[in-house]
Amino acid sequence: MSEFIGTRSGCKINLDDPQPDDFILDDIAIGLSHVARFNGQTDWHYSVAQHSVLVARYLLARYNDTTLALQGLLHDASESVICDLPTPVKRLIGRSIMISKLGCSTPYSQSLVCPRSLARQYTTRTFVP
Repeated sequence: MSEFIGTRSGCKINLDDPQPDDFILDDIAIGLSHVARFNGQTDWHYSVAQHSVLVARYLLARYNDTTLALQGLLHDASESVICDLPTPVKRLIGRSIMISKLGCSTPYSQSLVCPRSLARQYTTRTFVP
């Protein structure tokens, strides 16, 4: 039996066989804005969405590479459906399992995950200051 996660837009993501086209950018943005970094163990709400925008802006300013900045923006996209697991937990369950199931790995970080079809939905001018 397959396990599905429903999204705000009504999509169903099959966790046994996730498909890139199952990920909708609006679902990711809203989901990440509700997910707290560090399991919420901060003095204020710091969302994965905030973190992702900061990563994208940093990469764009540092390397002037919009493709790299887009990867930075989407590097935690899978966390919109599986939450922000603390690094020790990722180590315990195996980062390679998460990456192979949910997205693509890039050389910039061992934990970067980005559904491949999102680049078609997203234009870099959206996050360029």
